[in-house]
Amino acid sequence: AATSSLNAVDIEEFERNGKNWVRFHLSDGETPLTDENWIESPIIRYVKIRQSTNDEVERRAVIELWVKLGKIHEKAQFTLADRSQMSHPVLLGREFIRDIAVVDVSKKYIHTDVQK
Repeated sequence: AATSSLNAVDIEEFERNGKNWVRFHLSDGETPLTDENWIESPIIRYVKIRQSTNDEVERRAVIELWVKLGKIHEKAQFTLADRSQMSHPVLLGREFIRDIAVVDVSKKYIHTDVQK
């Protein structure tokens, strides 16, 4: 995937000061989804996503969030989608990884430099 994706539920678009915004809950399967833990963000743009399993096209909002991965601390754009049926709640896309990381699909859990 080009754009990163984040497991979000209860996605609601709304307008604030003439701009498109979105609110959602992060879903980890454990934390209760309450009025106190909504996340709100301006919508940067929209993308059309075609699922690999069928030909349907889905329009998703794109937001910008900070990502910290070891020593890397960058802003990244995320589409919001219910990923509860996926094996991972977050997908880091090519746009985020480009120029800052190398992916070796033959290895797992190799990031060993932990910041304290």
